[in-house]
Parts: sequence; structure tokens; C-alpha cells
Amino acid sequence: MYKAAKAIIRYEDSFFLQLRDNNNSIPYPNKWAFFGGRLFVGEDPKTGLLREIKEELSYSLKELKEFYNWYNVETYTHVIFFLVELSRKISFKNINEGQSGKWFDRKSLDLIPIGPDVNAVKDLL
Repeated sequence: MYKAAKAIIRYEDSFFLQLRDNNNSIPYPNKWAFFGGRLFVGEDPKTGLLREIKEELSYSLKELKEFYNWYNVETYTHVIFFLVELSRKISFKNINEGQSGKWFDRKSLDLIPIGPDVNAVKDLL
């Protein structure tokens, strides 16, 4: 079993998502998903998520709170979701992983191809 941490980056009713690479060697290619990723063995989920967001967005998260735990049976991964409430909508300029990043409002999550991580929590948001 693996462990992963994901950031639900939210401003009001919008969420910042990553368009995963269009590469069949990764899970859920070409789908919109939350930023974050697998943890190193023994790595604390919060510490791992701070590392992942710094790597993927060149951004240092300041406030995050654990939100939800979910087990992805397809990838054998225990996913810890953290809610990141922003006080303003940030235009993330440096997206270092995936094809792109984009803000979506809550209603749009039902209209775009999303990964199972987003699907697992969208009704809780």
C-alpha cells in the first residue's frame, strides 16, 4: 500500500486543479486532479504535501487542515486530503508538473474529465 497527500486548493467556490500529463504510464492520464502526490516511506502527510506543492507549483502553503481520508482501490493508495483555503485567487505562474493548472467552479467539476481523487471528495466540498 502507498500513501499520498493531496491539496484541495480552494478560493470561495473555485478549485485549482492540475491537468495530468497525457502519458499512459501514469494513473489517470489527461484528467483533472488535485495537486500533491505520493509520500516517501515514513514521511508525515503534511510535510509531504508541503514538499509536493513546492515542487509542483513553486509555492509555499501556509495554512492547511486535514480534511478527508480515502483509499484508492485501483492504485492501492491511502490518500490524505488537506483543505487549503485561500484569501484570494492566486494565478500560479510556475506549474512544474502536469500539462497545466486551472481554476474551476464547483459546477464545472461535473463537466470536465476528473480523476478519482476529485470524484472522491467533490460532494463533500
